[in-house]
Amino acid sequence: MKQKKTPVRAALLALVLLTVAALAVLNLTRQSAPEQPDASAVPERLSAMAEESARAVSEPERDPADTADPEGADASASTGQAAGSAGASISDLAPEGDPYPGLYTRYEEKTDDNTQKIVYLTFDDGPSENTDRILEILKQYDVKAAFFVSGQYGTTEERARRMRDILDQGHTLGLHTYSHSYEKIYASMDAYLADLNKINEEVVAATGYHASLIRFPGGSRNQHNEHICEELTAEVTRRGYTYHDWAVSCGDAEGKNLSAAQEMRETADACEKRAKSVVLFHDTPSQNATVEALGGLIEELRNQGYEFRALDNSIRPFQFVKQE
Repeated sequence: MKQKKTPVRAALLALVLLTVAALAVLNLTRQSAPEQPDASAVPERLSAMAEESARAVSEPERDPADTADPEGADASASTGQAAGSAGASISDLAPEGDPYPGLYTRYEEKTDDNTQKIVYLTFDDGPSENTDRILEILKQYDVKAAFFVSGQYGTTEERARRMRDILDQGHTLGLHTYSHSYEKIYASMDAYLADLNKINEEVVAATGYHASLIRFPGGSRNQHNEHICEELTAEVTRRGYTYHDWAVSCGDAEGKNLSAAQEMRETADACEKRAKSVVLFHDTPSQNATVEALGGLIEELRNQGYEFRALDNSIRPFQFVKQE
C-alpha cells in the first residue's frame, strides 16, 4: 500500500533539487571564467606603466641608427661640430661695417722648414695661355708651384677655367690684384683693398676657394708703394693674409730680353747660392722664354739636390717689409 506524500516532504525534496542544480551551475561558471589577477600585484604593474609613460614623455623618439652604435654616434657628433666650425663663413671674421667683409682669412702659425735645398716656384700676373703650358710642364716633372693671379688676361670664363686647373692639379692659388696698375692700386689704402677685393671675388666665384696668400705687385716695398707700404702690409696681416715676396727673380719682367737658355742659367746660378729660394716668374702671354726655360731649370736644380715645393699658409714667408 503506497504512502501518500505530505506537502512538507515535497517541499524538502524540491529544495534539495534546487540546491544541487545551483551547485552545478556555480561549478561550471568557475571553470569557464578567466583567472583573475592577484590583487597584490596590481600596484606594481601600475607603477611600472607609470614609469614607462614618464620615459616616453621625457625622451624624444630616436632614429634606430642613432642608437645602433653609441661610439659611432659620438664620433659623428664630434666630427659634425668640427666641420661646422671649419665651414663658418669667411665674412664672419669681418667686424661690422667693414666695406670688404670677404677680404678676411684665417691666419695660421708659421713654421721654419728645416729641410735644406728647397726651391719654391711662383708665377705672377696670369692666368693666360702660357699658364696652360706651364701647368703641363709642372705635371710632367711632378712639381708643385704657387700662382698669384690677376684679372689682366683673357675672359672671365677663361680665367675661371685656368684658376680651377691650378687648384685641381694641386698647386697653390694666391691673390695678386685685379688690375695690376701701380698708379691705381697704390693711390691709397682703399684703392688697393678695392682692387684686391675684385680679384678675390672672381676667384671665389670661379672656384669656391678663399685664398690666404697674396703678393703685392712689385713686392711689399717698391718705388710705387713706398709711401704706404707699412700701412698696407699691416692691414693685410690684420685681415689674416700672408704676403710673400721673393729671394730670386728670373728676370723675365726686367726688360733684359733673355733667351730661354740665359734665363735658365742665371736663375739656376742664383738659386744655387742659397739653401732655400722663392723664385719669381711671370706666366703672362709674352713670357715664352720662361716657359721654354722651366723644364731645364727643374732638371738642373734637381741634379744639384734641390727639392721643389709649393708655398702654403704654414710656411714662414720671405718678405721685404717684415711683419711679426
